Amino acid sequence: MEKQGSDSKTGGSNKGVIAIAGVVIIALVGVIIYLVMKPTEVAEEKTTTAVVDTADGRGIVLTPENVDEVLHAEPVPQGYFETAMTNEWTFIDGKSSKDDVYVKNETTNAHTFYFELFIDGENEPIYSSPYVPVGSEMPQFELSKQIEKGDYSATLVYHMVDSDNKEISDVSVAVKLHIK
Repeated sequence: MEKQGSDSKTGGSNKGVIAIAGVVIIALVGVIIYLVMKPTEVAEEKTTTAVVDTADGRGIVLTPENVDEVLHAEPVPQGYFETAMTNEWTFIDGKSSKDDVYVKNETTNAHTFYFELFIDGENEPIYSSPYVPVGSEMPQFELSKQIEKGDYSATLVYHMVDSDNKEISDVSVAVKLHIK
């Protein structure tokens, strides 16, 4: 008889464990559903970017974050250049950039720039940007021509311009392109 009493206690204990495990599983499923269904903060935050025309037709990139900097930018001494950028870029469908493409004209720079992207060994750019004023960025863009799938070594040439948009210097940087 002792075995029956101890078995019934174990059976009751197992029911309690199963009930607790069931509650934990239901709570986890609820949390997972909540996380999957809730909109992400990144999706809600969209940056408005405008390209304002210039006399030479290249345009200037303006965002809400850089309007004051563009209008009131104080240049640093001549000869300095700083950029924030990624150096491996992916383009889907042979033209459209993914979110790993990023170029910024840092606020420490004295000059607006534009850039051109060349596949190494080619003379014609596959992209030529609008003017990017001090403090502005180019988070994504579309290539000006269709590129076949593959990985490419490329060169990004920054062209610094003066207040009249006349080129004063340039800097070349190596980048890796992944065309999907």
